[in-house]
Amino acid sequence: MFLWAFARIAYKVYKSELVKPKRAFALYLAFLGDFVLGIEFVALPIKGYLLGANPLEIGLLGGLSSALYSFMPLMAGRIGDRIGSKVPITLFLITYPGITAVYFVSRSLNLLMIARVVEGMEWPFYWPSLESTAAISGGRKGLRNYNLSWGIGALAGPFAGGALVYAIGPSETFAAITLIVIVSAILSIFLFKGEKEVKVLEKDGKGTVNAMYFLAAFGYGFAGTGFLSYFPVTAYRLGISSLYVGSYEALMGFFRVAAMVGTGEALDRIGNKIVRNLSLSLLAAFIAPLGLMLGSWFWGVSPSLLGLFLGMAYAMSIHGVLEGEGSRGTKAGIFESTIGAGSFLGPVFLGFSASYFIHYVYSPYIMLTISGVLIAAATVAASRAKLSLRNTRSEQ
Repeated sequence: MFLWAFARIAYKVYKSELVKPKRAFALYLAFLGDFVLGIEFVALPIKGYLLGANPLEIGLLGGLSSALYSFMPLMAGRIGDRIGSKVPITLFLITYPGITAVYFVSRSLNLLMIARVVEGMEWPFYWPSLESTAAISGGRKGLRNYNLSWGIGALAGPFAGGALVYAIGPSETFAAITLIVIVSAILSIFLFKGEKEVKVLEKDGKGTVNAMYFLAAFGYGFAGTGFLSYFPVTAYRLGISSLYVGSYEALMGFFRVAAMVGTGEALDRIGNKIVRNLSLSLLAAFIAPLGLMLGSWFWGVSPSLLGLFLGMAYAMSIHGVLEGEGSRGTKAGIFESTIGAGSFLGPVFLGFSASYFIHYVYSPYIMLTISGVLIAAATVAASRAKLSLRNTRSEQ
């Protein structure tokens, strides 16, 4: 079902979106974001390891950018509500190549970590603006197309990253990212049309969002970023080629985007079961990495299962947050902030546990699963809690 839905949505995007260059460029930007992140998540842990990083420092490399990302998207989302999404996105595209250039030239682990912190100040201006643009311009269909676009980027990025690291090395890989983003920044000035929500809402309950969606977003960041921070290093320690690492992460990306598209198509039919499905998807996502311990065959299966369940959880949570009208930039900002909080705490917690609790190559994945049980249970407990947001009041 997921693969068939993926093919259907891809065809619809081709027919309805790509003939409109400015709208298509927004979808390209969604692709670009996770494409470069996919490359970075292969190259950066390996470069840190080669510079002598210990397990805790590997976790910090994975999570430091999310320290600021855990609260800055809320501010960036409010800015997007007021001035539209074009300025924040263009600002990111202009500044991000400076960070990747630092990754390219750096020979110091401390400098890599400082650059990761600064990187966390840039992404908040990107994702909330793209998400609100998709929701404002296309509603549920826009969000499905957005999910498809960034999901394809998440699929292609790790494979490209593994191939580039294998062919030219981790440092030179960042030079390639720098050039790609600089070209995209120039094109965005002419081809990207931002969106600004101007609809006035009365006090009709649409300014509230179920808290479980945000908790699920936290779990998504915790599991996804925690796994991606340690998977390349685990493979490297076991003598597995970066080409295989990229291929396995590409499989993860493929099943994640297939699940996102399939879940988006099925939301109307599973709406009354969303609490159970969301919590089970989260729990399965945290358990899936344990498959790595079962042998070489599961090195392809385990990331694929992780991507499948993460994609389901992400689709249910982002649709739940952004489908209601009003303050969608702010909602997207809170959504991304909770992902950022999980993306920070996941790698750091796993690194700390691997360094001080269990000195074992698979220990991060054991701690990931234990944490996931608690997060999935908390999601069920939060299913009746509501988070109220101030409605957007702009001129018609």
